[in-house]
Amino acid sequence: MTKFLTITLALMLLGTTTSGVSFAQVANDVTVTKIANPTDIVLFGTGSPDTTTVTISVAGYGGSITETLPLNVVLTLDESGSLSPTEFVQEKNAAKSFVNLLSSSRDKAGVVAFSSSSRTIIPITSSLPNVINVLNGMNQLGGSTNFFAGIDRSINLFDAANPPAGEPKVIIFFTDGFNNIDVNLLSGALSEAASKNIIIYAIGIGPSVDQNQLIHVAGSSSRVFNADFNSLNTIVNQILTDVVINTSPTQVNLVETTNSNIVSEDNFFNSSYKYS
Repeated sequence: MTKFLTITLALMLLGTTTSGVSFAQVANDVTVTKIANPTDIVLFGTGSPDTTTVTISVAGYGGSITETLPLNVVLTLDESGSLSPTEFVQEKNAAKSFVNLLSSSRDKAGVVAFSSSSRTIIPITSSLPNVINVLNGMNQLGGSTNFFAGIDRSINLFDAANPPAGEPKVIIFFTDGFNNIDVNLLSGALSEAASKNIIIYAIGIGPSVDQNQLIHVAGSSSRVFNADFNSLNTIVNQILTDVVINTSPTQVNLVETTNSNIVSEDNFFNSSYKYS
């Protein structure tokens, strides 16, 4: 007696997305369809058809999840003697205005000051009022202008704080733009910052800012500003942006499970089996 087999497939869908979000969390799941043609076949060698073609199709698209990520900021302030007392106060006021625009429930900030060398005014902290307080009490030491010292110490603050992966790390670098000590060390510090995904914004203080030096520090002219309250709003709009996570699948694995009663063709010779 000729036995017919109806093809049935059990499929398990496995997948990952660019953000690590499981498919159940996105609006548009991936779907799988499977077609066997023909659906009925006979035991191989006993008639026709004894083969079938199974087509498996995967379709779907990811949605998007929008979230505002916590921001980790180091305000790196020039306190060298090339800034006048008025410019130094302007610099501190600009820094305080930036801190006031951060979210006290989400963001963190720290402060570094540099001249011939550098010093930590306050490590990265979630207590933004404390950051404002230390800025109010900060005095200008004077000295030369060492960009490297300021950038290097700012990187160390991020290393110590060790923010979670994916949270933006930003240096707001305030200066009058004249780097005149340890100049040959600066590029190495900037490369280290880039390798650690630290974004640098440079804000020039005073009328004699060297724009080329600021662009070198920031890595792009689009991240260079002059110190006034209007430009601060522009900076905040660039940094405090919603991050859109793409949830389109990047890898889909299909696992076919064949019913145990049709794994061996020997089962076809037992007339008590019903195959489906």
